[in-house]
Amino acid sequence: MVVPPPVPVTVIPEAPHPITTLLTEARASTALAGAAIGFCLIDAEGEAVLAEDAETAFIPASSLKTLTTATALEILGPDFRFTTELKSAAPIKDGVIQGDLVLVGGGDPMLAIEDLKAWAADLKLRGLVRVTGGIRGDASLFPGSLYGDFWNWGDIGNGYGSGVAGLNLNHNRYTLVFRAGAALGSPASILGTEVEIPGVVWNNEVTTAAPDSGDGVVIHGGETTSLIHLRGTVPLGAAKFQVNGAVPDPAGFAVHQFRRALQEVGIQLGAGSRSMASPAHSLLQHSSPPLIEIITSIHASSDNHETECVFRMLGVKAAKPSAEVIREHWKARGLEFIGLRMEDGCGLARADFIRPLDLARLQLLAGQGPQGAAYKASLLSQDGLRWKGGAMSGVRTFTGYVTSQSGVESCFAFMVNHYTDGKAVSELSQRVMDALLGLEAGQEVK
Repeated sequence: MVVPPPVPVTVIPEAPHPITTLLTEARASTALAGAAIGFCLIDAEGEAVLAEDAETAFIPASSLKTLTTATALEILGPDFRFTTELKSAAPIKDGVIQGDLVLVGGGDPMLAIEDLKAWAADLKLRGLVRVTGGIRGDASLFPGSLYGDFWNWGDIGNGYGSGVAGLNLNHNRYTLVFRAGAALGSPASILGTEVEIPGVVWNNEVTTAAPDSGDGVVIHGGETTSLIHLRGTVPLGAAKFQVNGAVPDPAGFAVHQFRRALQEVGIQLGAGSRSMASPAHSLLQHSSPPLIEIITSIHASSDNHETECVFRMLGVKAAKPSAEVIREHWKARGLEFIGLRMEDGCGLARADFIRPLDLARLQLLAGQGPQGAAYKASLLSQDGLRWKGGAMSGVRTFTGYVTSQSGVESCFAFMVNHYTDGKAVSELSQRVMDALLGLEAGQEVK
């Protein structure tokens, strides 16, 4: 009897996941040659179902903010408020306060000039006519430099790099207004600032560029400096071109603006401070919006100043470095970071590193934690995505949650570093997000 040969079985290899294909093609492209690309997708049980260089540490830019905001929500709570206080050596008596007024900062990133004007109006209604001393600002709540040690020289004079003090006002920013010159290459002139910045001298080297050149101004400032360098270009034809800068002395700026507010309502001030002693009498207090509103603002605007105030407050409350507070909190929650370097809380420092795997796991734990609903609701959202992005020169990142068409939620982190073609990265990012939204429940990922 002849046994027939076995029928050959054709094994069809499973197709790679669409995101794997996208990233493989991107790495092979000329536009992204040499770029570092990492991705991680984890399911509701914390399993990494798709990982592409997910255990390599990347520069996160503003995606790092989620580490600060998620921690603050769990430690400080969504109802936490920063408090700014006005103190004096004595109460109002016969329309006079003997001694100084002291603005005591509580680290509030949202304190506005209008709040100080409201204080002045309140004091006027309470009968205050004269202060025999001066006004002092107490910014000691946040010790050390206004800036992160690894913030770039090209960042710290500009509005997005405004310093962080115990006493802040107007996000420690001002708007500088330029008029372009009459011809290409001609000097641009300064028309002024929308709020007065006391004690500053402008070294203006700004010139005029092509009409479609946009904002090319870089402001080089520094901590408590009196000389601010203005360099770069404004577009030809701009009559009132606005650029945001960072106040070099936040406490001095707040004192100056409060003095003006008091004078505008007719309250007289003495020539100067009479004592450096800490006054014991509390005149007024101002509370910030609740923390959840500040965090929602951070996720929407990616504001570095707001984030750093929250970051530093974590350290103040625990009496230890803020980054240490964050590491310890998530270790207790089951996430021990590997390869994390956290030089600030906002991601402006290029010395910050985090793995896509850990960034995705953070989203999982934050979403499942005691403030998970509030945290998720504070993120940007569209279609089935909730996310926080990050971008700086050569860095583009996204992290958050994706809900597939079948209703299954996963957490992700997508990080690209060291690229030169921003358009190619934007196109890749969009394709990755589209592929995420196409995931179906039960899809097997290889």
